Amino acid sequence: MEKITVAVFFGGCSPEYSVSLQSAAAVLEALPPEGYEAVAVGITPEGRWYYYGGDTQAIREDRWLRQGPCVPAILSPDRGEKGLLLFEKGGVRWLAINAALPMLHGQLGEDGSIQGLIALAGIPLVGCGVLASALCMNKDRARRLASLTGVLIPLSVMVERGEGLERAAALGRDKGYPLFVKPVGAGSSYGVSRVEREEELPSALELAFRYDSRALVEEAIPGAEVGCAVLGRETLTTGAVDLVELSGGFLDFTEKYTPPYLGNPLPGAPAAQNRGGDPGDGQGHLPKPGVLRLCAGGPFPHAGGAAGL
Repeated sequence: MEKITVAVFFGGCSPEYSVSLQSAAAVLEALPPEGYEAVAVGITPEGRWYYYGGDTQAIREDRWLRQGPCVPAILSPDRGEKGLLLFEKGGVRWLAINAALPMLHGQLGEDGSIQGLIALAGIPLVGCGVLASALCMNKDRARRLASLTGVLIPLSVMVERGEGLERAAALGRDKGYPLFVKPVGAGSSYGVSRVEREEELPSALELAFRYDSRALVEEAIPGAEVGCAVLGRETLTTGAVDLVELSGGFLDFTEKYTPPYLGNPLPGAPAAQNRGGDPGDGQGHLPKPGVLRLCAGGPFPHAGGAAGL
C-alpha cells in the first residue's frame, strides 16, 4: 500500500511556540511508519518556514533550526501543486503532500489562519477547519454561541486594552471574588490569573493584555474540574472523562504540561465510547471540528480547543 505523506507543522509565531514543539514531536514519533511518510515543517517565531529532516529530540529541545538539516520552504496555495516548495541550493523542488496536520498552538496556529492556507491549497486537513478553529480559539465568541443553545456559561465581561477596569471591578462587586482574567485569544493558560480581590485586577489585566488586545473577566464557578476529548464528525469518539486535580487555584501552564499531572479517571463517569448523531449539550450547534477538547467545572464549560490533536 502506498504511504500517505503527512505534513506536520510545528513552532509558529505565538507565545505557545514551545508547547507546539512538544506536541509535534509526540505526533511525529507516533505516526506508524508503515502507513505514513511524515514531513516536518518548522516555523520559527519570526515566521520563517523550513522543511526539517532531523530527529524529533532536536524539536523537543528547540535545537531543530541550528542543528538541521533545514531547507527554506513554503506551502503552495496553488491547488495544482498540492505540496511544499523547497528552496534548495540547486533550485526549487516540489514535494507532494497528501494531508496536513498543524500542531501549532495559539495565535496563527489554532485560530483558523493556517487552516485557511491549507484550505486554499486544497490539501486535506487533519483536525479542524477555519470556522471551528476561529470560533473555539475566541473565548468570548465561543461562550456566546454556546449560551444561545442553552449551555450554562459563567457570567463574564470582555474588556479592551486601555479600558474596562471599572467594568471588571463592577463584575467583582456584583458576583464576588475570586474572578478569572484571561486573554480572549490565547491558549495553554498563558496570561490567565485568578483574582482574589479588586486590588489585583489591574495587574491581572496587564498580564492578559500581553497576549491579546482583549481580555475576558469571568466569575469563578466552584466545583470539580473535568476534561474530555472528542474525536470525529458524524460518529463521535469520546475519551474517558478525567478529574483535574489542582495544586493551585486553576490549571496553569506548569500543571497542564509538566509531569506528574496526568489527570485521574472521574469516579462513576462513562468510559470512552463511540456515539452517532448530534453531540448534544450545545456542541451540535458549533461547527463540526473533527477534534475537540472540552474542560468544564460542573455544567459550565470553560475551555475548548478545536485544533491539532
